[in-house]
Amino acid sequence: MIKYIILIFLTINLVAQEDISLENENNKMTQEIKDYQEAALNDDPEAYFQLGKIYFEGKHVFKDYLKALEYFSAASYLGHTQGTYNLALLYLSQKTPFHDAKRALSYFLELARQGHAPSQNRVGMYLTAGIILEKDFKEAVKWYEASSKQGYINAQCNLAFMYASGKGVWQNMGRAHAFAKPGYKKGYKLCVKVWEDFDLDKYPEDKGFKFKFYNEP
Repeated sequence: MIKYIILIFLTINLVAQEDISLENENNKMTQEIKDYQEAALNDDPEAYFQLGKIYFEGKHVFKDYLKALEYFSAASYLGHTQGTYNLALLYLSQKTPFHDAKRALSYFLELARQGHAPSQNRVGMYLTAGIILEKDFKEAVKWYEASSKQGYINAQCNLAFMYASGKGVWQNMGRAHAFAKPGYKKGYKLCVKVWEDFDLDKYPEDKGFKFKFYNEP
């Protein structure tokens, strides 16, 4: 009986501690939101960006895509690169009522031309899939390479696919292995898929291939 009472006490105590922890976390987020809102009044682009993320993700607040759109737009207008990128992602998402792949592409292109690696990768994906833009595998490879040279792993995964499938380049499983390996080891879904779909483990890595020399094995 004593053991049973102790067990109930411990269970109640643990639940109480969890409730306190959750309440503290909610209070902290409420204060952060207030701080960001105050900073936004002074046109702080980072504050607009963070508020956009909060309402887009819907953590500790009700998800509100309209508010996310407004905050990301404000951040983008003030020259916040990540704000512009997230604005593009919002337009790209079919989960929002603002889905507009063409408008998303315009933002991705704007950032890609400025050297933004994730956006360069996105432009390559548009060209590979033939969404809005006409399919152009060779041009897609150029964008993937530009992104990959900055160490963007998702672009390396896409390049692995292009080499494995021979799209826009001569098929080279050794290079596909080389590009997919870093992301595969880190568990990147696209690299894992390419690795497994093309069974890249059975192909020797192109040892002479260096990522900074994309045209010279």
